[in-house]
Formats: sequence, structure tokens, C-alpha cells
Amino acid sequence: MRGSIRGLAALTAAALLGALMTAPFETGATAAADDGVLFPLRLGKFNGKGQFPTGSLPGACVTAYADDDSVLAQRCGDSTGNYDLTLPEGVPFRLHATAPGHADVWAPTVGDKSLAVRYRATRYLSSYSSPDLLYLTPGGAGGVTGRLTDQAGGPIAGATVEIMRKPLDGFPWSSLAVTDADGRYRVGNVPPGQFKVAIGSFAPAAPVVVAAGADTTYDWQAAEPVGVVVLKVRDQVTKAPVRSSCPSMTYYVCATDGEHRLLVRAGDLSLTAGGETTEPGSWIDRSLNFFHLTDRPYFSASTPVHVAAGGTTTATLDLPPAAYLAAGVRGPDQNSMPQGCLHPVPVLPWHAPVDKRYVSGTVTCVGAEPIRMGPYPLHPLQLFVSPENWTGGYGAQWVGPDGGVGDQRLAKVFALRHGHNLLDPITMDEDATIQGAAWDPAAQQPAFGCIQPFPASPYLARAFHDEAPYRRDERCTGEHRAHLFRLDMLGPYRWPVYFTGEEYASMWSGGVSDRLRAELIPARAFTLPGAFDLEVKKASRITFTTAATDVTVYNAYSGDVEPAAVAAPVFVSFSLGERRCWYRQHGPTPRGGAVRLRNPYVIEPRPGAQTITLSAQNCADQPPRLLTPVAATGTPVAVGPMFRSAVTGAVRAAGTAAARWGTPTAARLALVKP
Repeated sequence: MRGSIRGLAALTAAALLGALMTAPFETGATAAADDGVLFPLRLGKFNGKGQFPTGSLPGACVTAYADDDSVLAQRCGDSTGNYDLTLPEGVPFRLHATAPGHADVWAPTVGDKSLAVRYRATRYLSSYSSPDLLYLTPGGAGGVTGRLTDQAGGPIAGATVEIMRKPLDGFPWSSLAVTDADGRYRVGNVPPGQFKVAIGSFAPAAPVVVAAGADTTYDWQAAEPVGVVVLKVRDQVTKAPVRSSCPSMTYYVCATDGEHRLLVRAGDLSLTAGGETTEPGSWIDRSLNFFHLTDRPYFSASTPVHVAAGGTTTATLDLPPAAYLAAGVRGPDQNSMPQGCLHPVPVLPWHAPVDKRYVSGTVTCVGAEPIRMGPYPLHPLQLFVSPENWTGGYGAQWVGPDGGVGDQRLAKVFALRHGHNLLDPITMDEDATIQGAAWDPAAQQPAFGCIQPFPASPYLARAFHDEAPYRRDERCTGEHRAHLFRLDMLGPYRWPVYFTGEEYASMWSGGVSDRLRAELIPARAFTLPGAFDLEVKKASRITFTTAATDVTVYNAYSGDVEPAAVAAPVFVSFSLGERRCWYRQHGPTPRGGAVRLRNPYVIEPRPGAQTITLSAQNCADQPPRLLTPVAATGTPVAVGPMFRSAVTGAVRAAGTAAARWGTPTAARLALVKP
């Protein structure tokens, strides 16, 4: 079995590596040919227990080896310990450091090439090189040797023994060996110092002290029935072994060939492994998994295993492949430096369950330097970009094929490939504004509510998360805003506008109940913003009596998630235990409302409130088909003179509601129609 560092040891080493070594990205841009990438690195040395290595080590040399053991580059440090390496782009390599009077080391901090991490050089983020990389310990190397036995004193063959040191105990270091038929093992090339011997995750790690030029003996006997599991970790699609997959039963070492030999308690257990599975979007995720590398990322998975005492059990675990996405933003000219927050939205069937892997991480905000996001499933996706904190003079957008767009239907679909995907820089345009008001014709008064440029998608729930408070106030109507709403920081494109209010049904620009028929409103400069009026009506409220969970309401035309206050026909999904259901009526289908279809899945809006009972009796396993939208009827919505008068204070002037909110005329509409 072969392995590489994992866990805390890898985390610390990778944090020191910074953005130095990266796995290759798939990119939409064509890169110019380059013979190599220059990396300025520096060797350091350990400077006391509990501290990270500091200082320099003159005379130390580093060699980059290819997979076939050929030398790709070799360089020795200068009088300050600094050295440069020029490496061919995209070629995998391992780094080995030596210095007179010191134990040699393989990057990041292991004693054997079989455990060393494979890196790839790339121009991507190479300017972020960290000053520290390889740490050598004074004194010759030692070793740890011993024997593993079971309760009866018999040998335990084929089990992994790990020698490790955590970052808090010194600079991290790890190595391993597998016991032979007599249960014996030896780990060599261990630098002098204090370490721990780990037999299995169920047994406490034992401290040992290694001296230069000598072996330290550590024997271990099981106090309970144990067995060995040979866990083979594979790619779920290709069935190829997964490099550096890390089972939950190990400490800090991952098998680079995908085969693990684990000493575990006898009996039933569950084994979990994953190629790169730290929290999506976190700093640790970007540094550790981006630069310390398996070739391809994977999501974690589990498998049940029954282990016989004294025996060897073989198990197979298939990991779902994943993808990383990296992108940066730029302004419309070379002097602009916007900051944008990226929101990936998967392109899935409307009825697919929410994939929490897209919504569980933090929002990723970037500048000109790309930052990696993910891991994500291999679904196609679209990108919504919002200005960081909704400030800065740049507008939000859906990333389109040739620039920003306001309508999601025009957004580009990115096909993710297994591994790393680098997008071309995203250009953010200067910001523009849409302004409007909502009117309740039944009550002859303004309607209170808020607007946003996209539906209530769980994938966009964090798009306004970091919004400045005054921006939130401006998106909503109220007396403090003269009953106007305003949405700033939009890109200068045509946008559908979504209105929601506590007392009112959700509506789209154009006075329609679904996004597909919404009128696209042009966002324009603040001095003459894009403008529209919206007549709203009281909501048809739906309440549910049920013991079900995960109740979700969908617009029957677009499949968008809706609140319980609706103006459109809807579908409802819910869960009964592990079963996902779609509400399906029994008996005669009520008729009425805007849609007169005998569709048992449809719940049509009605005046007032209606109560729906969700149970196994009305649970259908198959999702319904979306309805075909009918042509929009009613008054168009772009009635700009009202807003121009509002900006000049006319709305706040004395006057009757009828005078301020009169029915739009053809002449008024002609002034503002796109």
C-alpha cells in the first residue's frame, strides 16, 4: 500500500504551501505555450517544539522527481536558504530535500517517496508562493520497529502502522509501514524527535522518541478481537482507484493507490472515505485541497462492513466524482477593480430535490485573482454574480455567453468536468437601477412589499445575504420611501422583477404570476432609472394539515419555488419519512381560476384561504408536468411618469390617491416602452 499525508499534518503543510502547487484546471481560455513556471521557494528549519519552522538553512538542496523517477529540476539554496525551481507546466512531480547533517524529507513532510504528495506546476495563482515549504531536522535519521499481535499472541499480518507528529507537537510529519506475515514492521528515515505510533483509530496513539541513527522499538498487543479490512476505494464512474482517498478509520495517512489496510474492531461497522471533502468554500478547503493534491476531487461515501476476528475482510467503496470551479472578475476597463460574489445555480429538472452542496457553503467573493469554489456535483450550472455587499458601483448579472444578462434564460450553461474548471474572467458592468411601486386597486392604496431580480430559489437565498441594510430598505416599499421600491446595483440589462408581500400574492413584472411571462424591465442609470408600476391583489393563502416534512410549493408554469401566498396554480411536494411525494387530488378536480384544466396535481388559487391535507392517500411518486403558460393579459407595466414625478417630490405632494395612481394611458406607456 502507498499513501500520502492527510488530516492535520496535510492541512498545516498545505497552509504553508499557500497557492504554490496546484492541480491543473480545465479552462475556457487558450493559454500560450510556456516551457516552465518559475516558483520562488525557501527552505526552513525547525525552531523549537510547538512552533512552526523559521530561519533559513544554507546548503540545502531540493529535487523535483517525475513519476518515472527522472529528475525534472534540481536546485540548492543560497546563503539565506532561498532557491528557485523552474518546472514544466502540468507535469506531476514530487519534491525531495536534503542538507548535510539533516534527515532528508519528501514534501510536504514525509520520510518516504511512496508517501510524498504529487504536485503539478501551473501559472494559476503562482504569485501567491509561500516562503516556507520543506523543513529538515538536524541529525541523522532513525526508525521505529516492532510487532503487532492479537489477544492470543498471534501475529497480525497486513495491518498499517502510522508514525506521526501533529503540528502542535512540532512541525508535522508522518510515515507508515505494513506488517509482514509475522506481524513485524519498520518505519525508516524518521527524523529525531517525539512522535506517536498509531495502530488504529480505536486504539490510543502511543508516544515514542526517535534518536538519530537508531531504531526505537514499539510492540503492541490487542486487548479485544480485531481484524484487518482491505478497503479498495474507486471512482464511481470509471471504477479506477482513487488516489489519496482517506478512510474514516485512519489517522493522518491516505493511500495514494486507493487500497487501505486498516486494523479495526471485529464486528459490524461503517467505513467512510472521500478524496477531498472539507467544507465547501472555506479557507481550509481552498488551501488544502486546491494545492495539496489528488488529481481529482471526490465526495465522501460510506459502506457497511462485517469484520471477522483474526481475519482479513475485503470491501469496495465507490466515490462520486466532483468538480471545482474557479473564476475571477474584472471591470469594463483596465482601471476598474470590482469585487463580485459568485452564486452557482445548478441546471436541474425543476422537480429535483434541492442539492444542498450548492447552498451549504459560504458565498465566494472574488476580485481579479480567481478563487476556487466547490466541490460541486458534475451538473451543468449557471452563475449569478452580485457586487460584494451590493456596493462599489458595479452591477449584478447572470453570466451570459458574451457578457452579463438580466434574464436567467439567457445565461450561459457551464458544463463542469471532473477535476478543476477555470473560467475566463467575468466582466462586471457599471451599475444601473430599476424603480417602481405597487398599487392595490381593490383598496385604492399603495401595496407594501419587496422586489428582487430572481425567484425565491434556494440557490440564490444568499444573494442578498451581505446586502447593506439601506439597500434592503430601498428594495421594499413603505412610507419612508414614498411607497416606492428601488433596486440598485443591477447590471444595465433587461430584468424580470419579482414582487412579494405579506398580504399580497407574489407577482412578476407585467402583472403575471410566473417568471416565463414576465416583462423584462431595462435597468438604467440612477438619474433616469428603469421604471414600472405593478397592480397586485390579495394573496390566496394555502395552509397544510399534515405530519409530512419538507413541504415545498412550486409554480405550476415555471417550477419556481413559491411562498404559500400565491396567485398562480401550484404543485406541492412533501416527504413522508424517506418517501418523497407529490400532492395529487382524488375525486372531481375543482374548476375555476385562471386555469381550467382537469389536472389532479394542480392547486388553483382561490379567494381567501384554503386548507390542504397532505397524507399517504394523496401521495403520488411521479412529479407532474409543468403547465403551458397562457398569453399574459391586462395592462402593461412600464408606466414611468409616475416615478419621474415621485423623484421630483410630486408623489409626496398633496393629492388624492386616484390622481396619483390613475390608470395608465396609451400616451404614458408610449413614453417608457423599450
